Amino acid sequence: MNSEFFSFQLADALRIAIPLLHIEKIIQIQRQQICPLPGIASYWAGITHYQGSLLWILDSERFFDFTPTPALKKSSWTLIVITLQTLEMRRRIALSAKALNGILSLDLINSSSFPPSPQFKNLFSASIILEEEIILVLDTDSFFSNLCTSKHSLINV
Repeated sequence: MNSEFFSFQLADALRIAIPLLHIEKIIQIQRQQICPLPGIASYWAGITHYQGSLLWILDSERFFDFTPTPALKKSSWTLIVITLQTLEMRRRIALSAKALNGILSLDLINSSSFPPSPQFKNLFSASIILEEEIILVLDTDSFFSNLCTSKHSLINV
């Protein structure tokens, strides 16, 4: 059975796919709209004002240990706003994207897969090779849980 995902480019031959039901919106903001915060993990680009509240911005290249484009050189940021709704609260953050790939339909059961790298295996529910590209399927629940641990962050998103 196929499921729908929104995918974005993290590196030249690496994409991340997020379950479509967790995608709130794609936005583009200028660097001046991001307020960096001292004393937090370096992969947090900062916060911005979004729909009446603060939105935490995660620099995906830094978080997933890729050589990032220096933040000062990025004049604008393409962000994927993702949400996780629980009975208690709604969590929302923005992931930076190098490039957007759009919606794709994946059959996670019948696809060829391989184990993701050990440091990120708990963040992804599947890793697939499709058309010579690696696609990592983000486990949104685990991702938000990991961001709230002291290992990854000092904030509760």
